[in-house]
Order: sequence, then C-alpha cells, then structure tokens
Amino acid sequence: MICVGTVVPEEVPMMHLPLLAGVAIQLLVGGGSATAVFAPQYRDNMKLDTCVALEKAADFLVQTQTVTSDGRVGWSWKVESGALAPNVAGLAAQALLDAYGVTGKDSYLDAAVNYADHLVSESARWSPEALPYKADIRLLARLARLTGEKAYEDAAVHGFEQILAVSADGASELERIWRGREKSAPALLGYD
Repeated sequence: MICVGTVVPEEVPMMHLPLLAGVAIQLLVGGGSATAVFAPQYRDNMKLDTCVALEKAADFLVQTQTVTSDGRVGWSWKVESGALAPNVAGLAAQALLDAYGVTGKDSYLDAAVNYADHLVSESARWSPEALPYKADIRLLARLARLTGEKAYEDAAVHGFEQILAVSADGASELERIWRGREKSAPALLGYD
C-alpha cells in the first residue's frame, strides 16, 4: 500500500509498508486490536484512511522530537517530560524514514537526519563499555545508503565494531543482552 501521489525509493523495502500502516494505527489508537474496546478519544482514529493515519503518526513524531539543553536529540518517554528514551529513538527515526519513503514528505527525512547527525557526533564515545543501540546502527546504515553520506556509514561501522568486540556472533550477543535483562526487565529484551 502506497499513499497516493508518492514514489517509494528503492531504499524502502516493500515488505516494510504493511508494518508502517500497523505502526501508524497503533500510535493513533493506543494499541490493541480491531475488536478491542478503545478509550473514547481513540475511536475516531479507527475510521482514518491508512495513509492519513501514517501521516498523523509521523507528524506526531516530527513534532515531538526533542533537543535537550545539552544538545542530545531524541524523543521523550512522555511528551514534554525532558527525559529522553534513547532505546526507542532509533526505532522512531527509522519509522520516520519509512514514512518519508511512503509519502515523500521532507520533514520526515529531516527529523530522521537530525537524529542521525546527533548519533554521528556521539559515535566517537561508543566503545565495548558504551555500546550503541542496534536500531541506531541500522538507521545510520540506511541513511548512508539513501544519502551517500560517508559519515553515516563510518558511524554505523564503528558502532557495529563495538558490538562485535563484546559479542562475536548473534548467539553470544543474545546471551549478553539476556544476562543484562534477566533480573531487571526481561520484557524489554526486544528494545536492545
């Protein structure tokens, strides 16, 4: 499903489009399924066209992107709370990149680039003791491919190298993450 009047760049795989529609609807309805009982403020969102829902969700992400007083970029756990949610910022930026691919709206790309530029500026601090989030690495790699900017590629490679320094393969990385989450918050495993 592609929104009318848009061209999807090669960078956005067609398999992402149903996911985008689902994310948009989830953001607008507050979660759940079509048969769930929704709070009154979310019911009208179920009537929205998928493209409209996608744009509303992406517009919300653009509007709520935060730059803190110390220059960090991301999204807050709670709108206007000031406390950033770094483990989901890469996912939010990738959702904006996908929305850009479906709609062609430059504001979505600009917000993803804004976050990626922040990552590039912070990437020198990444180390085996201070690992980047995998969603951030994926965002940088996608933007490197989309824009041709070497800085994104370099930061993505550097971040990936830091992860490889502590986990030589996927199984050891899963084990490392599980050990870190096992006692405190195993339900958050997917956000690492």
